[in-house]
Order: sequence, then structure tokens, then C-alpha cells
Amino acid sequence: MEKYIALNALNTFKEKALENWKLVILVLVGAIFANLYYVKENIISNQIFSGIYPSQAPVFRTYKTTGNTFYQKKDSRKWLFLSGEEILSNGSEIQTDADSHAILSFVGQSGRVELSEKTHVGVIKNGNDTTIDFKKGEIYINYQAGSAQKPLFVKIDQKVFKMTNSDLYISGDLEDQVQVSVEYGKTTMALGQQVSTLEKGQSVFFRSDRDYTVEDSKFKIKNPFNYDRYNLEKNEYRVRFAFEPFSENYQVQLMVGSSLETMTPHFAQPQTFPPNLPEVEFGIPFKKGSYYWQLVAFEGAKPIFLSHVKRFFVEPQSAIQLVKPLVNSKFQLIDGKADVQFQWDNPSQLEKAFIEISDRRDFSKTLVHESIPENNYFNQEFREVGDYYWRVSGFPFGTSDLVASAVGKLSIVNDVVPQQVRVIFPKGKTVLTTLSLKNSDITFQWTKNSATSVYQVEIKSLKDNKIFEFTTEDTQIKVKDLNPGKYSWKVSDKKSNLVSTTEEFSVVHTKRLNFLSNLSKGSEEFGFLSWQQGPKGTVQYRVEVLRIGSRSDFNAFFDEKSSTKRSLEIKGDRISYKNFSDGIYAFKVYALDSEKNILADSNLKFLKVGNPKK
Repeated sequence: MEKYIALNALNTFKEKALENWKLVILVLVGAIFANLYYVKENIISNQIFSGIYPSQAPVFRTYKTTGNTFYQKKDSRKWLFLSGEEILSNGSEIQTDADSHAILSFVGQSGRVELSEKTHVGVIKNGNDTTIDFKKGEIYINYQAGSAQKPLFVKIDQKVFKMTNSDLYISGDLEDQVQVSVEYGKTTMALGQQVSTLEKGQSVFFRSDRDYTVEDSKFKIKNPFNYDRYNLEKNEYRVRFAFEPFSENYQVQLMVGSSLETMTPHFAQPQTFPPNLPEVEFGIPFKKGSYYWQLVAFEGAKPIFLSHVKRFFVEPQSAIQLVKPLVNSKFQLIDGKADVQFQWDNPSQLEKAFIEISDRRDFSKTLVHESIPENNYFNQEFREVGDYYWRVSGFPFGTSDLVASAVGKLSIVNDVVPQQVRVIFPKGKTVLTTLSLKNSDITFQWTKNSATSVYQVEIKSLKDNKIFEFTTEDTQIKVKDLNPGKYSWKVSDKKSNLVSTTEEFSVVHTKRLNFLSNLSKGSEEFGFLSWQQGPKGTVQYRVEVLRIGSRSDFNAFFDEKSSTKRSLEIKGDRISYKNFSDGIYAFKVYALDSEKNILADSNLKFLKVGNPKK
């Protein structure tokens, strides 16, 4: 009987199982997919098995674009129009059209990337490593690693450049020629097992029709560096140009001028220098002023090298200025050490420079006393907590008079001490217009505080004491609705007592000043930019022109120290740009009354002059 009951139960189970086989399979398949989803959402997000499932972590944030810029997501064939702020993740590509320009900021790191027209790059992220895959165009990379010292990699065909705290300028096309210049710091280049180190002032170039080695193509500018200042002697100063040639016969032309638009060849014909010279050197007298310069190297009639445009100043003697670290900066010991980089200006005005670091204010005993022959920076590792002092001294060329900087101070500490938040823009009683606030890309900016994740921004009206408050995790905000009047503003850490100094600015009410149509006579079609007549009371116009390529955010129009901006005051209602050098320019026009108060202003107008492709 028991055997019969067991057999009957087994047959019943088989019948039920056959009737519900579809349900069983669906349950099993559902369980498998649920398990896979869990793996994807949890294991991938924690970057486990990152080699199997590529990370989709954000890499760049775009915060400025002009013209037509496009981006393509990973595993997509569709190009999307890039406007305003976007996040570029792993596997993305970005491409600028003609008359276009884009600026990217690193997510989680300090620095930015600038793309000029017709530039194409890819974005690769593998774990903590970020790589920019350069394909063609013109790109300027400023990268400053944080305390973790995470490097940035730049891939050019089979060559990989590794950056930590440095600047790179890259231009060209993989199918023709690519040149790479180190504008600041040091960079290593790896090709297979071969690794080469490039320093500030050095450049390498690669041609598709000729396989240059690094030594063949290495080209180092020794003098002058960018933004160098020279001591004016009587009516002029003889500026020394010096560089290391690459190892073959070639010709060099120096382009120089008081502005980007007036740069002309200095030599009647390109100069030939023997290949066995360790250094090429020549001197040219300059009167007081600021100058732009660039070197062009020719092989026959073909230009094979074009240095990045640089600037120097000839002015009365000034003391050496300490750049960083800022006075009273504090650095934390991490794993028993703190790496600090010291930087100062005026490097090539001095024949010899020395840096001194001491734990005593009077420098009666020095921990460091180093000669710095070329660079304007020095790296030092600290292992002891305490206060330290530093200064830089040097001898100007041809003199025995020692020039010294002021004394800087820094502290090495055990505990995390956040650096003060510092306002960048607006400050110094900047005057903003209602039109610019509503229709432009003006941003309120401040420095990053590494220990702060949330910032509190307070803008206060000095007229009625009304306060506007904003909270953000970024280091900039856009404010569009402020009534005319005077204001003060500051930035603080929402979780601590850190607060920036208070800066003031004002807002003036303006009317819109429109540019004339392209079809109008005398418009940009004929080499002139024209605009409508200003409102009643207008007696003249101020035209501000910004050459895109160095600092192209709208704030640069309010920065009197901007190296690429020109400001002109004219009576007429148009301006000629026929004599401008090739490039992309942004224009803004103000209508002024007899006391130079602003009555009306225009939006931005972007124009391409000539063919800026280098």
C-alpha cells in the first residue's frame, strides 16, 4: 500500500511538472536576469571587474562653447549638438566645427582643456586613469593633480604623454604632422618601452611621412618664457632669444609684435643655423611695452614647426614676485610627507636664481639653498611639522646687484586644514550690465576648497540690504536677475567657519545695442563690423575684442589684464577688422555718454578672420 501511494504521488508530480514547464523556465530566466542586473548595478558601480564592464564615470564638464560643437557617446554613431553644460563620460568623443571653440573642466580634478576649431579628441577612463585621445586640431591642456597625484594621459597615435602638474599645447593632424609643446612643468612621453622626459620650453613633433625620434625632433625654447619681464635700461632692453635646435639644417623666422594683430617677421629672410650648435642665441633691443612672439622653423619652404605664441614685457626693474604657495598656506602630512611646489615669476630676467627654504625667519640656517638655472619652480618634500619660510634671489643679466623677493611663509601640519576660499570674479568693483547678466555667460567664480563639498554664496545689495543666497557644489554660479545698484558678495563653507573676503561690484541698467545684419552695407561681409546707433546721449562707443584661444570665458571682457583682449574707443558705429591676424574673435560693443557711463551694450558677436588653422 505504501509503495502504491508513493508511486501515485510521483506520477502526479510528473504530470503537474509537465503542465507547468513554461512557468518553471520563466522563473529560472527571470532569476538569471535579476542576478545579472544586480551584478551590473552593484559590482560595476563599485568598479569591480572594471576590465569586463567599462566604467561610465563622468570625466569632463563642458562650461563654454562657441559655434558648433558636437559630442558622441560611447557605442553610439550619433553626433549630438553640444550647447551649454554637458557631462562627457568614458568613451565619449568631442569635435568642434569651423569657427568653434570649447572649454572643458575636469570632474574631480583641477584644470581645464581648450579645444580650437576643427579639433577632434576622445575621452577614455579606466579606473582612476583618464586619457585624452588626440586625433587632430589644436588643444591646450592645463592639468593640476590633487593630493593623490593622479596623472593625466594624452594619447597621440602610439605615443602616450603622462602629465601630473603641467601644461601641454598640441596641434596638428595624425595624418600629417603633430607637435607637442610643454608650456609648464614636466611631462614624460612613452613609445613602447622607450620613455623620454620633456621639460618646460621643450617641444617635439612627428610627421606621418617621416619617423622622427624624440631626439631628432626635440626643440627647446630657453628664453624668453611666457610672461617674462625685463628690466628697462635707459630707453630699451636687449632681449635674449635662445633655443636648442634639432639635429639637422633648417631655417628659423622670428615673428614679433606689440599685439597679436601686428606680429611680423623680424628677419628679412629665415635664418639658417648649423645643426651642431648646442644653442642658438640672438639679441634684439625692445623699448618699454608688452610684446608677443613666436618661432617658425622651415625645412626648405615648408614650415615644420610653429611655436605657441608667447608674451614678454619690458618695463622698469621690479622685484621677484612669489606666485605660490600663497602666504600662510597650510599643507597636511600624508603618509609622513607633504610635497610642495614653489613658483615665482621673472625667471629669465635673471642670469642666476636661488631659492632658500628655512625653518627660521632670519634664514640663519637653511634647509634648502638651490640654484635654479632655467625654471621658475622648485619641488620640495617636507617630513616635519612646523612653520617654514622661503624666498628667491637672483642676479639680472650683466649685473652683480642681487635682486630678492619678499619672504613667503607656509606651515606643515598633521591635521587637515582647508585652504581659504578666494573670490576670483567679480572683484575690484567690477561694473556689470543688466543685459550682460541676462543674456551672456557671466559667472561668479571662486577657488576650490579641497575639504569643502558645499559652498554658500551670499550676494548683498548695498542699497536696501536685500540678501540673495545660493548653495552649490561647484566653484561657480550664474546670476541673471540683479537690479541696478551696488553689491557685495562672499563665499563660505557651509559646514565650517571658512569664508572668503568680501568683494564689491555694481550693476548698471542698459539697453540692447544690436549688430547690423550681414546683408547690410558695411557689415562683416565687407571686412567691417557694424551696429545700430546708440540711444539718446551716446557720444562714442567702446569696442572690446577678445581673441579666442587663451581665456575665452565672458568674464575676460571685464579683466583689464586679459592678454588677448583689446579695448578701443571710437566715434563711429563700425570697426574694421581687415588687418586682424587670422583667428576667431569675440566682439562686444558699449554705447557711452559724455562721462563714459554705459547706456547700452551688445551681446557677443563671434567672427572668423582669415584662416586660423596652424
